[in-house]
Amino acid sequence: KREGLDFLPVFLPTGLDALLDDVGTLIRQYGARGKAEIEAFWGCWHALRATQEAGAKVVATGLGAGALFGDGREPAIRGHSPEGDDPTWLDELRDDKFSKVNYAQSVLWKKVCDELSLVEIRPYHDPRLREAMRGHSWISCNGIREKKPLHDAFPETRRWAVKKHTNLQ
Repeated sequence: KREGLDFLPVFLPTGLDALLDDVGTLIRQYGARGKAEIEAFWGCWHALRATQEAGAKVVATGLGAGALFGDGREPAIRGHSPEGDDPTWLDELRDDKFSKVNYAQSVLWKKVCDELSLVEIRPYHDPRLREAMRGHSWISCNGIREKKPLHDAFPETRRWAVKKHTNLQ
């Protein structure tokens, strides 16, 4: 239990047959396309099912934070360049990402959450938060501490042991 929330371990299936069945279901039943989408959603799909089986009714996600704060390889490279303190390019990146209907697998998450009668909350997709982030450069977001504007707005997060973002791309 942490911050008043119960920890729910999710055990992912192993074995080639189980993986092939899962990939087939994600493609046929949910319309997943492409290696990255299937890989990224597979574990989430199992977590959503386990969450529903545990009796939860609401799921809150951190999906979309990457675009707001400039996580990822290319923004990090650009952020460490002389452009790092110019918010214009990061605002354009945010606008581009959130203009896409399926950004952060929105379509897959909606299909599965609807099927499981789960309410999905995506705070990082809220237009008010995006507007509050407008004008924040990569340096102002990540220069001193990753996601600094978020920690400034919610000081209680400072006591959490949060691992530094790792880009696995």
